[in-house]
Amino acid sequence: MRIGICRGMARFAGDVDAQYAYLKKLGFDTTDESLCETERPYYASREAMEEHCKPIREASEKYGIEVFQVHASYGVWYEKETWDETYAGILEILRLGLYGAHLMGAKNYVLHPLCESGFWFERTFFNGEETKERTLQCARDLLPDCEKYGITLCLENLPGKNSDIFYPKVLAEEVSKIDSPYLGICLDTGHAAINGVDLGDAVRDCGKYLRCLHTHDNDGELDQHNLPFFGVIDWGNFTTALAETGYSGSISLEASPYKSKHLTPALREKMEELCLTLVRHLADEVEEKKFTVSE
Repeated sequence: MRIGICRGMARFAGDVDAQYAYLKKLGFDTTDESLCETERPYYASREAMEEHCKPIREASEKYGIEVFQVHASYGVWYEKETWDETYAGILEILRLGLYGAHLMGAKNYVLHPLCESGFWFERTFFNGEETKERTLQCARDLLPDCEKYGITLCLENLPGKNSDIFYPKVLAEEVSKIDSPYLGICLDTGHAAINGVDLGDAVRDCGKYLRCLHTHDNDGELDQHNLPFFGVIDWGNFTTALAETGYSGSISLEASPYKSKHLTPALREKMEELCLTLVRHLADEVEEKKFTVSE
């Protein structure tokens, strides 16, 4: 099974080419690219997006590391006077991000559920049922672009109990109703833990709709993005369920300890080696358990 990580892990290595070279050296197979921040220059125009994505695609192909998933914008939606005006702006941003994912050669485009302000953590600003309906409408509206580019839109579970669409089981139910080969789920393990969802149950609930992962751990209360095994998650249940459901994508790490600016080069290298070791352990365990499941 392939293993991946957010490219931000390697930002200390230099430019995009140097970062991909470093990830290749470490032994990663895939990357998680980010188009999260709406205010970044690459959202200014299609030309700006093309300029941003070109070196990523070139480095990905040069070093044989697949851009497995791209995170869509979840930042500032530049709210207008009405929801219709705001939503039109959201769709424009997300469609441009889809174009960027296409330029990078990605097959999965990860979308947070749409909360009224664009930020899930501003919890007083939205209604749970409204969040669900807006998210599903957005998914439907993006599917023609997904089909054009051959990209799966992956709805991500979020922490918090304000909307039932934050839960993997409900996500799977709603995705099954739309029933498109271009709509799936990105399971965020840390978000599931905060909501008290067992990771094995979450994987089984997602079933065939599970297309990609955000893999990290926490204390069950805060979205800490710790390394696996440094929190409350039962990773054995997780790998067993992945084996049972036949998940064949990448186990992509979304943990943040490696981002510390205070690590010396030697310590950073040790941390990066640990990241690789932990995610490789999970991937190997899934493969081992697949043999047991098939017997």
